[in-house]
Amino acid sequence: MSKTKKFLCVILLLLTVAVFTFGFSNSLLRNTNVTANAATENASNEEVIQPRGLAANLTISIDGGNGEVWAKAKNNFTLFPSTIYVYVELYSSQTYQESYANMKLVKMDSVTDLNMGKSIIVSVPTNGEQKYWQARMRYKFDNREWTSKTTQTILFDGQGNVIK
Repeated sequence: MSKTKKFLCVILLLLTVAVFTFGFSNSLLRNTNVTANAATENASNEEVIQPRGLAANLTISIDGGNGEVWAKAKNNFTLFPSTIYVYVELYSSQTYQESYANMKLVKMDSVTDLNMGKSIIVSVPTNGEQKYWQARMRYKFDNREWTSKTTQTILFDGQGNVIK
């Protein structure tokens, strides 16, 4: 394939993506405005247009230091507008437990919409105690089912340092 044909294919692909994205955004805005106007005119209309993202990548991590342990949930990537409701939880135990279900919930926080590139963090002091810790994230991506991700159970010393 010649350089000109490759160049034209790339341009065509970029234009297609741009038209799809622009058309999708305008359609979503028009539908939201129509729904808002209809709801104002007719209070019995409870239909609400929800954001519809195509894909999202969220991660959960656990770390510590300076006498604290923290859990961090991050929205690394979201394709198209969406709403991602996130809970981040931090669990601890004096003895090793494979599952958070057998550990004590120490702290939890949530956010109603974790935007792309943003994080939510919960941290707790170790109180100088060596313990096992595990982080858990639960999230709901638009109208999909709740998803849960956990870290491994990790032993931290009283200063919040990982013990290997």
